[in-house]
Amino acid sequence: MDFTDALRGFVAWYQHFEENRYANADRLDGTPLVTAEPGSKYIRIVISRYGSHSSACFVRKSDGAILKCAGWKRPFIATGGPDATWTIRGSIFNPASFDPARWA
Repeated sequence: MDFTDALRGFVAWYQHFEENRYANADRLDGTPLVTAEPGSKYIRIVISRYGSHSSACFVRKSDGAILKCAGWKRPFIATGGPDATWTIRGSIFNPASFDPARWA
């Protein structure tokens, strides 16, 4: 599977996750929308709902790693030590790693 197909699959999975998450909520303006916004090194995954936007995670272009957010503009990157591995939430190439319970 190439990067583009894997990214599309991840965004589709995240869209489905958000739809199920808010299935019973009172929505004023419809279902949350998940989109991908490419940057130079990372792709920001954005959730738009209730007229606002938030970063859900980032995908590293070099290897498809799903990374925790440090904020709207960048992923959280730990360099070495015990925190280095938990910043990676999964991989777009491995659907079994799409476990939002690990994403807190």
